[in-house]
Order: sequence, then C-alpha cells, then structure tokens
Amino acid sequence: MRTWESAGPGLTYVCEVSVNGVCVGETRGNPHTDVYQSCSHREFLDGRFQGSVRSAHGEKVLEEVIAEVRGWTGPDPS
Repeated sequence: MRTWESAGPGLTYVCEVSVNGVCVGETRGNPHTDVYQSCSHREFLDGRFQGSVRSAHGEKVLEEVIAEVRGWTGPDPS
C-alpha cells in the first residue's frame, strides 16, 4: 500500500493505492467528515479519478500513482 497526502485549505487530500484498488478523498482530521471514493485498478487506469488526483496532488503525483497501480496490475496490454 502507498499513500500520498497534500495540504489544502483546512483539509488534507489523500490518495491511496492498495491491493483492493485506488481510494481518493479528503480529511479535515475528523473521521465523521472524511469523504472518500474508491475504484478498481482497471477503472483508475481507464481514467476514473485521475482528474481528481491531478487537481489535488499535481501531475507528478498522478504519474507516480499510475506507476504504482501498474505495479499491482502489470503493464498496460494496449
């Protein structure tokens, strides 16, 4: 599992890649107000949440996340 965190205005953006898929969201330090969504590795490689990762963490982190997901799934067959 690998996690990226980026500070935002009064919150922290989070992206996590694990064996189960990709989770993106934000936290304000209170588990009752955390907001997260997840998708499979394949859905992420097909584009789901890539815009959210780019917006919250930047292009460099998006590239790292894609590489990490590919490490779980193997090379893109296309």
